Amino acid sequence: MAKENNNIKLLSISELLEKNLPPISWLIDELVPEEAITILSGMSGSFKTWLVMDMAISIATGREFLNIYNTKQTGVLIIDEESGERLYSERFKSLTDLNEMPIYLLSMSGFGVSGKSVKEIVEICKEKGIGLVIIDSMTRVNKGDENSSKDMALFFSKLRAFTKESISVLIIHHNRKPGQGGYDASSDMRGSSDIRAAVDIQLAVRRIGSSESIEVRQPKCRYNKEVTPFKLTFQKDKDSGKLGFKYDGTLVVKETKEELQEQAKLLRNTIIETVREFPGSNRRTITKAVSNLLGVSDYKVKTEILEMAKANILVTETGKYNTTLFTVSDEYSDSEEGVVSRE
Repeated sequence: MAKENNNIKLLSISELLEKNLPPISWLIDELVPEEAITILSGMSGSFKTWLVMDMAISIATGREFLNIYNTKQTGVLIIDEESGERLYSERFKSLTDLNEMPIYLLSMSGFGVSGKSVKEIVEICKEKGIGLVIIDSMTRVNKGDENSSKDMALFFSKLRAFTKESISVLIIHHNRKPGQGGYDASSDMRGSSDIRAAVDIQLAVRRIGSSESIEVRQPKCRYNKEVTPFKLTFQKDKDSGKLGFKYDGTLVVKETKEELQEQAKLLRNTIIETVREFPGSNRRTITKAVSNLLGVSDYKVKTEILEMAKANILVTETGKYNTTLFTVSDEYSDSEEGVVSRE
């Protein structure tokens, strides 16, 4: 008779289904999950570090990222082996006037991912209430060969020590030059294909020509359907003089499937009718009413509101405390059908 292995504990499907496992939660809705590894990749000069710093500020302060994505507030540690203290200092000053944020920097210390170094950082994170570790960049902290599947498997197994302690990881990585087939967000990331297999989320950024705009794609999301690609412009705010990213809408402007067209039509018409009923409402009020009525995500409603304002379907004005208020444009006020498509 075979000897029973007491070290292996099997879980039946009924036991699994009886477990009250919580749903996935997010540091940045749809983009950066908790207890997971996210990688953000792009070519040099594609505003990768700027974007990650803006993410860090949003998470550390609990504000909406890009004024669209809800965040969960937590401390942030940036492990910098790429840029140095001076550059990070200058960039943070360019992005915000805040200087009392739970953001910490470990810069140019010679940090490399190992079992010992990760354990030490985990203890620091617990002590300071840090829920997100940002690594700038993977190339600088990886002591193995990024083209070796074996080395990459070992590298990410060490990083999983963070997620096991409920600490998320966001890694900045580089893209190779596009091949003859042109840009491919899913496969242009440098190194072994095991890198993409190992992470939970992949975000890919690409600069649009020589402009100050980038496109953001999500080639991989382990938990949800990938977000629709969107465009951002890096610019200076006229009032504050601070640099930041402006959301310029999704890159998909026309739905080709009839079902998706109908869903888009219903969402827009519902937003129009809600704003008609409550003219001068802010985006939070509109979003809550529409999302409760249709059962769609806050993110989807907020994104659509911004698209409609951009298309002059909704008119904006500034209310008390600089709150943006919405009314329906006169062009659509008498329309019973609302706006059918985004063409």
